[in-house]
Amino acid sequence: MLLCLVEGLTHPAAAARLGWPVGTVAGRLSRTKALLRDRLARRGVTAGLTVAPLVGGGWVSATAAAATSFAAGGVAGVSPSVLLLAKGLVPVMNATTLKLTAVGLVLAAGLVGGGVWAGGQPPALNPAADPPPAARPKPEPAKPAVGRPEDPSRAADYAQRRRSQNNLKLILLALHHHLDETGHYPADIRSADGKPLLSWRVALLPYLNACHVPLHKRFNLSEPWDGPTNKPLLAQMPVEYRAAFQTPAATDTYYQGFAGPGTLFEPGRRVGKADLTDGPQLTLAVAEVGPAVPWAKPADVTYDPAGPFPAVTWPYSNQVNVAHADGRPWRYGLAVPEQHLRNTISRAGNEFPVLMFLYQPHPLAETPADRAALDRLKADTATLLERLHRMTPELTCPEDVEDVNNSIQGVFNRLNPPDPAAFGQPKPPAK
Repeated sequence: MLLCLVEGLTHPAAAARLGWPVGTVAGRLSRTKALLRDRLARRGVTAGLTVAPLVGGGWVSATAAAATSFAAGGVAGVSPSVLLLAKGLVPVMNATTLKLTAVGLVLAAGLVGGGVWAGGQPPALNPAADPPPAARPKPEPAKPAVGRPEDPSRAADYAQRRRSQNNLKLILLALHHHLDETGHYPADIRSADGKPLLSWRVALLPYLNACHVPLHKRFNLSEPWDGPTNKPLLAQMPVEYRAAFQTPAATDTYYQGFAGPGTLFEPGRRVGKADLTDGPQLTLAVAEVGPAVPWAKPADVTYDPAGPFPAVTWPYSNQVNVAHADGRPWRYGLAVPEQHLRNTISRAGNEFPVLMFLYQPHPLAETPADRAALDRLKADTATLLERLHRMTPELTCPEDVEDVNNSIQGVFNRLNPPDPAAFGQPKPPAK
């Protein structure tokens, strides 16, 4: 992703944009070229492979689209060099994943063939394909952030942040168990005439934890959530549905989906994995969002993709917690743009979300308990990195190498966030 920030720049210009020393930029690019050269050599591609110079964003978009057709056997719009890389490095990918990786493959290919990485100068513009830089349209700024903190004084500490992320992981794991067993994600329990009676959160109980099976059996599935049998069961809300600041007596939950046309919780429809054509990793499933609702009530955030964004509240004043359908939780600052949320709430809109790590906050260790936990994490991380360093030469499986690289890249992105203004996004407010 960071390659996008320095495309077409000299080493000094790239260093100025990233805020790094020139030597660091040159060294990291040199290591990247060597890594790619070794990988190509293992696949029988000579180190002198020449790749067409990188061009503008329109060509990158066309290449991403062509990569999708490449997955189906077509090669229109993709150069032979990039096809060779794709065939060697991406043996099995679905169309959505190819969309996400096509840009990375093409930019990585540019490291071998020339341009700024090899010669220290930007590639020449092709007047027929690229307008001069001054004529290129400026990125459209993102719409302002949405929602408001429910309580401006309620800032999540370290333990509360971990609790939110863990709850979302457990709920998404249960969603996947339900999907595996039934072929679709959970939906509100309805009467014979289609009237919603109970929330999908009740339907999820047997998949959430085995100890919740007796509670699920006590619900009358043909009675509304506030009927004589079901209403007393609100007092037994599972701990996985309770935010860290809520008391054990709480009966309202902040864990909701967005319910509307084209969402994962589209009312009256059983949504399966095949319906998530944007890809599970780009589809928002569950959010920690208010106003809170009775947990057994068939209520979620009502969402209209053609209307104003719903007037939501966030439980904490320093973070927004969501989880995508692939099971990964995300934590944003309150500056997360409306358009990003809309793009991820949609399960099949073919939108490309804002780079998600741009809006992940960096909360500081504010209390002695936070600092002690951080010290333990640092020590554990140092130990794991040392073990990883010793094991790396023994890695022989490409998938293992890719997993390790992605993990390290994720940490790198968190420690070295790019400037959101480079992507036409407003900067998050200073803390």
